[in-house]
Amino acid sequence: MLVKGGRVSKIVGGIFMGIAVLIPVYFVVLAAVPHLIDSRYRTYWAFYQDIEVGMDRAEVKGLLAKHYPEDGNRLLPKTISDSESELGFFMNPEGSIHPNREGIFIDLEDDRVVGKRYSGD
Repeated sequence: MLVKGGRVSKIVGGIFMGIAVLIPVYFVVLAAVPHLIDSRYRTYWAFYQDIEVGMDRAEVKGLLAKHYPEDGNRLLPKTISDSESELGFFMNPEGSIHPNREGIFIDLEDDRVVGKRYSGD
């Protein structure tokens, strides 16, 4: 029987100790690498990863439409800059209570991507 020698209490205590350790680890991972857990970040990060030096403005906007189709689950990022020298986007918080400041900034020359930067929250 499991009660013999306090074995049940040791098992239950071990389970609670494991949970007590795993909960903080979950939040550390969520803060450090949110795109592993939150699909909003995964989609936004995939959009960023697909942007390549040499693409033109239309190709970047095509990628945006690919990752954020009108009938898709994700809301389109907010365009904060669309000038001759830069495209800039903020990830849509999609109803989250916290404003989102994940940014993608794309440097352009002659309407082609020459650089890109990802700015985390």
